[in-house]
Amino acid sequence: MDVTKDSEPKVQFSEKANDSLKKPCRGKTKIVALGGITLVFLLCAVVSVSVYFLLKKNVPHTENLVEVNLQEGETLTYLVDHDINVQGGGVQKAMIKVTVGFRVLNKTSEEYWFLTKFNFSHVHMEGNTDIGRITSSTEYFLVRLVTHSRKTTFPFEVHGDRHTNIELIRLVYGILVQLIPSLKRDLYECVDGQKAHLLDTEESPLLPGSVKMHREANTTDKDRVTIKNHFDRTDFDDKLSDVDLDLKYSDIALINKSNGMVSESHVHFYERLNFGEPVDNVGFKVTNMQVTVDSHASLIESNFLGYEESKTVDLHSFVKLVISNTNFTFSAVNNTEKPTVVEPNAVSNSSSAPFNTSSPSQHLNFTGNFSGTPLKRSRRAANVVPWNEAGRLSLNTERSFTLFEKKLIGINIKGVGEIWLKNGAPAELGVSFYLSIGGRRVDGNLFKKQYKGDQLKDGIGLRVEYTYSMLGITIRVPVFILSLGIDFSLIGTLGIQLNFPWEGNSISPVKLAVEMEPTAEVTASLEAYVSAYFIRAGVYGDGTLVRVGLPVTLSYQATRSSGEKWCLDLSTRLTALEFSAGIFYQWRGWWFRWGTRHTLYEFGRWAAIHRNWRLLASCG
Repeated sequence: MDVTKDSEPKVQFSEKANDSLKKPCRGKTKIVALGGITLVFLLCAVVSVSVYFLLKKNVPHTENLVEVNLQEGETLTYLVDHDINVQGGGVQKAMIKVTVGFRVLNKTSEEYWFLTKFNFSHVHMEGNTDIGRITSSTEYFLVRLVTHSRKTTFPFEVHGDRHTNIELIRLVYGILVQLIPSLKRDLYECVDGQKAHLLDTEESPLLPGSVKMHREANTTDKDRVTIKNHFDRTDFDDKLSDVDLDLKYSDIALINKSNGMVSESHVHFYERLNFGEPVDNVGFKVTNMQVTVDSHASLIESNFLGYEESKTVDLHSFVKLVISNTNFTFSAVNNTEKPTVVEPNAVSNSSSAPFNTSSPSQHLNFTGNFSGTPLKRSRRAANVVPWNEAGRLSLNTERSFTLFEKKLIGINIKGVGEIWLKNGAPAELGVSFYLSIGGRRVDGNLFKKQYKGDQLKDGIGLRVEYTYSMLGITIRVPVFILSLGIDFSLIGTLGIQLNFPWEGNSISPVKLAVEMEPTAEVTASLEAYVSAYFIRAGVYGDGTLVRVGLPVTLSYQATRSSGEKWCLDLSTRLTALEFSAGIFYQWRGWWFRWGTRHTLYEFGRWAAIHRNWRLLASCG
């Protein structure tokens, strides 16, 4: 009998039962996956933390390019040479050799205290002839270096004798900037070829104004860091616009990575003062004064500042020495060293004299502060002036005229005349002249003379002259260890002539005429120079800055046509910039005052302006 075996029945699970059977397998897979991911994250975290602490251990601070690492009692000695050349109608050369010793007195994690010794072993100057030299001198200073200073000016402070001269302080700061440059990383525009920070302007007492200093650094060498800085005239703000001056600066320093100190440094500085008006030097023109400074500092082997010597320095009497943040300065100063009165030639009684000048009379109204001495005064007999017969004054005017505008040793000089006639009650006639140097008025108006109608009725002529010392003009442009200076020492002569010419005044026909001529002469001694510690040298000019007369005539004639009976006439006689020029030098003497100005030679003259012309002719 065949037995047929039925196939094994398949058990069909519902979807719900099927899901319950699959859950344990899928849960195990998820646990394994999550565990793996967690393990990876933990490993990454461990590696990251390890790397962070490893880097932190190897690089304790990243805000500086390199850290100073010296021991207490350690010494360093540098030889610093400065070669200075001044060229302008001739050449002067100066050399300043300085030996600088550093000794670490103590240190903390944030600062170092150095005792420094500066020996000016050779200060020499020469031109067409050997000008001379200064013997050796030694100065001590205490320097506090803040290793993580937030200041953008200097990373150090200087302490020394309270009587230290400001020029010496400038030289010391200039040398220390070369030997202890700022190493803050965020000051550098470019580090290791990569753009690091945006360029910001900086302020420094060693510079004439706000400047964008271009800084770059290379830290890739295993033994040293190389830093470079530079700027030119275009990197300054507009404060220098008063002076026609070109500036260029660059430096490079090699810094030892093992101790964070400079091993060698070079600084180059170039400055050109454009005269504007050239100096005629027998066939060729001198148009500028150029200054070049090359400074080289190198580390040398020397026991220059020993322990026993350091103990003899009285540090307790030291005070903090600061360079005043003068930047570019333009100031008026009292010329106390200049004569206050210069005797002129006697004033002629002739009515044709070109300079017949001012008066202490109550009718004269000069403005400006001065204490003068009347050198000549005279009055003339009264003429008949028919004021009551003349018709009503119909003219009314107020005008100004630029008589000249030139550049002299880089400074803009301008002379402006003004006239006004007011037909009020009473009428007023006035004329003035002012001089501006570098955009600043000199003593307000050099003269301002005005008469009212009732002051002219007596018909009495008058001539008086005054001479007085004016405020001087001083301009300073500090750069690096140098200071460019431009000085104007001024002597003024002011005057007035008042005439009632007999031929211009009569009863029949009715005529009247008043002639007034204020005059001014300003003689000047001007100097453009470069100073560095003991010495300064440059170009001088002596002569007439301006000599000007502004004759004005107010007249009336009854016989003239209607609308032309009253007339006002103004002319000028002008001489300006009549200077002889030469080369000079000076040594700083006792109490750090500049000594006698020594002239090496006179090399030419500025081209003077000589003009006579009519400014105004108006009738009404």
